[in-house]
Parts: sequence; C-alpha cells; structure tokens
Amino acid sequence: MTTDLADPAALAASVRPPTRAVIGGRSVDAASGKTFATLDPATGRELAQVVECDAVDVDRAVTAARTAFEEGPWGRMVPADRKRLLLRFASLVEAHTDELAIIETLEAGKPIS
Repeated sequence: MTTDLADPAALAASVRPPTRAVIGGRSVDAASGKTFATLDPATGRELAQVVECDAVDVDRAVTAARTAFEEGPWGRMVPADRKRLLLRFASLVEAHTDELAIIETLEAGKPIS
C-alpha cells in the first residue's frame, strides 16, 4: 500500500500503532492488565495506550518462541523456503514504508526527511 506523504498530518491521524503484545503468534494484553500512554514527543499528544509487559510476559514470549522454534515449521524449514518468506516480509515492509515512517516519526518526534 503506497500512501501520499504530501499530507503527513492526515496520514498520521489515520495510522493506528499496535497496542498489544504479540506472543505465540497472537495479539495479547499484558498478564497484569496494565497499560501506559505512548506520547508524541514533539507535541506531548497521547498516541495510544499500549500494554505494559513485565517479566511474566517476557517469560511467556520466550517460552512461545522456544516452542515455535523447536516444534514449529521454521526450525525444520529448508533455507530456500526461509529465504522466500523473508523476501516476502521485505516486500511488505517496502509496500508500507510511508506508514512505517509515520509511526517511527510519531514515536521519535522527528520529522521525515
């Protein structure tokens, strides 16, 4: 998806940053249920409430990653198939560079150059 950076304010208003953790391939809340505000450093405006992960969530993520590596398809995948998936991921990143740039700009408070 290509977007028009001619109106970055409109694009910024339309971009919704992820607010939940991804553990075991699923979007989840923090085990504690806690969240915190992430702010645009340039304006102080709240961008979103995001999950506040702690050691319990890190342990869940590490366990899920280990299980996925040991039991999932990636650990058994031949290099050519891994390459194909990584190239597909790179294509998706390239297709969404404008949105990713806006998210990074909002988080860092710096202009896009």
